[in-house]
Amino acid sequence: MSESRVQRLCSQDPRCKGYARQGWPAEAFIPMTSWINRQPPIANWTSLYKYDMCGVPSATQAQSAGSKALTEAMRSWQLLAVQKARIEGNYRELRERAALLRRNSMVPELSRSPVLYLFSGPDIFHAASLFPNARRYTMLASVPFGDPTLFLSNEYREFTLNVTSKFLAMWKFHGFSWTESTWMNRNLEMNFARVDGDRRRFQDTPVGVLPILLLALGILGHPIVGIDRPPSNAYVRLLCPTMSVRYVVRHLGLYEASHSMADELDDLGELLAADDSSTVERHITFIKAADPGNVQDILLAPLFRNWLLNASAAVINDETGLQPSDFGPTTPESTPGVGLAPPTSDWEVHTYGNFSSLQVCYAEQAIPKWWLQSINCNLVPSKRFPITPEACLVRNGKMANRSAELQKMYASAELPFAFGYGLSCANGTLVGGVMMVAHRKEGTPNGRAVVVSLR
Repeated sequence: MSESRVQRLCSQDPRCKGYARQGWPAEAFIPMTSWINRQPPIANWTSLYKYDMCGVPSATQAQSAGSKALTEAMRSWQLLAVQKARIEGNYRELRERAALLRRNSMVPELSRSPVLYLFSGPDIFHAASLFPNARRYTMLASVPFGDPTLFLSNEYREFTLNVTSKFLAMWKFHGFSWTESTWMNRNLEMNFARVDGDRRRFQDTPVGVLPILLLALGILGHPIVGIDRPPSNAYVRLLCPTMSVRYVVRHLGLYEASHSMADELDDLGELLAADDSSTVERHITFIKAADPGNVQDILLAPLFRNWLLNASAAVINDETGLQPSDFGPTTPESTPGVGLAPPTSDWEVHTYGNFSSLQVCYAEQAIPKWWLQSINCNLVPSKRFPITPEACLVRNGKMANRSAELQKMYASAELPFAFGYGLSCANGTLVGGVMMVAHRKEGTPNGRAVVVSLR
């Protein structure tokens, strides 16, 4: 049984607080009914959060009085959070950044297509700014969602206003381009402490991404009008007047040696289905400022990469996502900024930005140069890398090829805005980062779509 199926079963049981996993790939799972500081209940077992949706109304409860009261509580908090962002000066800067991103929105022929944002964290802001006309955004991340019923508590509302203020301060420190995973997880995974007399009682559910999602949507002019979940409990859905956001927790990991990869992909298929049918739609896939080392190992897994390409109408990402060669071997004469995929490919690929200057920005921000990192094949298999020494050598070779490809294919002028791990560096110059835009040729005039010029 895959980890995702255990999460789903556990989410349907209000008594279940999480589950424990043994081994990697998982050998066994145990649902749990209580936590003690999230420590492993048994030696050599790992405790995991459940994807807790008990506080989210089901689709059949969407029109109930309780559901309407919950929506109103979240909407009123959203207004307060936006007002606080105005007072602290973050609102204006984020609106200006959103306007800049909208001017550079990608692949206009697919402007209404749904968006799939992998390894997203709470960052609905960039997806909704770069693809402002999408009718649906599906976000996959390992950060918990949070408990919406806590917004009925005045104490919690004040608490989360302070959490979002701290989040914006750290986000602003990196030019509103990316956040540090360690800092983000520490703040969004902490539990809310309720003061009860002289004691502090902690909720079982962490703060999660919900307050950040509400604030970002509010800044972009999308008031929350509802929240629900499907009968399968596959995701939580936030409803706005012109669009919706699906959020699901997925602990995507190394799958080369995992028996659960096929099950995981079956579960992800439901996330891509239309709201009113089981028809799976091709999405615009978006990856930005992901945890690069782990993500590259996931994307290098052929089964996952092939599934992702088949599910995508277009792919837009930075250096942490797919590479041009994933869409077909690039020809020796390929140059940055032009169609890189060979004529026989179903895809057209464009690259933007300069990787050499981005490396300087990596150094200034103390970000590890993941493209230069290899695994010591004498130390595998291990819990982190459950692969054979032979597979390890193949993996290291693929990473070395990716390093050379990054150097060659991203050698254009700087992007006009910071994207991914790009930033205004210490010398005052803008290091925009790099961006790849790939789209299918089918259904476009003469088999080609016009990619908007960056400006």
